[in-house]
Amino acid sequence: MRIALPTILVMLALLPLGPSGAQQAPAKGAAEVATAAQEAWRAGDYEAFYATLSPGVQGQIAELHREMLRSIRPESLKNEEFAGPLFERLALLDPENKLKLSQGERLINLRDAEFLAMASGMLAVSYQLRRQGEAWRMIDFAEGWRTQRLRGAAEEGGKMMLPAARAQFATLAGLQLELEMSRLGTDWRVETFALKGPHHQVSLVAFLKEGAYYDVRWPGVAPREDRREAGEALLKQALEKALVAYKKRQSKGDAIDAVARLIEQADTKDAPYSLDRIATDFGRKGLVAMLVAKPGIEGDPWLILLFDWDSEVRQFAEVKNEEELNNRLKRRR
Repeated sequence: MRIALPTILVMLALLPLGPSGAQQAPAKGAAEVATAAQEAWRAGDYEAFYATLSPGVQGQIAELHREMLRSIRPESLKNEEFAGPLFERLALLDPENKLKLSQGERLINLRDAEFLAMASGMLAVSYQLRRQGEAWRMIDFAEGWRTQRLRGAAEEGGKMMLPAARAQFATLAGLQLELEMSRLGTDWRVETFALKGPHHQVSLVAFLKEGAYYDVRWPGVAPREDRREAGEALLKQALEKALVAYKKRQSKGDAIDAVARLIEQADTKDAPYSLDRIATDFGRKGLVAMLVAKPGIEGDPWLILLFDWDSEVRQFAEVKNEEELNNRLKRRR
């Protein structure tokens, strides 16, 4: 029996092709790549995000990773004075413990994608974003060309035009993620990103500039020193409010009421410190009252601001926990 030629062609089209004739998946467009990169970034899927980066950026990350490894002496990881603050910082940078960074050997054996995830703040900030649970939408997209000067070329020449694209994502709360991409052959790759909040920013440009020393500043990611700074600033603000209320009628009661209103009205969600109480009449010359700030993270110290009502005398102190605070209050009365 003879089979018609069209039938043979249909049958051949259904057969799997060998390596030499393997069908290539169609290249993803810039908007698709941008969306995939944004979703991977927010999910904390560092492997998927790293795969969207251009080879040049991946090379820069690899070099920064090597610089970090050269700066770490294995024996120093056994020194508690050095390792304690380091691993506290690592715990903040990897809140879901995806990288298992509880031991120094693991830090030394990170892959480039894992190093990026940790040191750039990707894991820490994406975790905070997912806790907020807000939806992200692409609000802007543009595709065209950009000029790039070749490395080492003279100012007057050595320039080339590259296909480029930019995508911007945002939430209703005002967070924005911007991605810039270029095309490599038929594939689009991410060249840079910047996540911007009202007062904070995490960016690939800053990370590539500072490497392992990149200081991630984002709510919920700040190290202990930053949390303490925020707590002391909170106490200073409360003190100013209390003194304004006190000086109107030389009334400690008015000051105490002003602090009580601050405590009642404060939004303490995810705050590093919250105002806890005001205590007065210690009877010690120069420092006769205190404001107290409670830590938002277990293990951080309680902060105290000692002050005098009618002078500029003031002093910061700390106690380990509320029990120690109460014992101090009893001793001072």
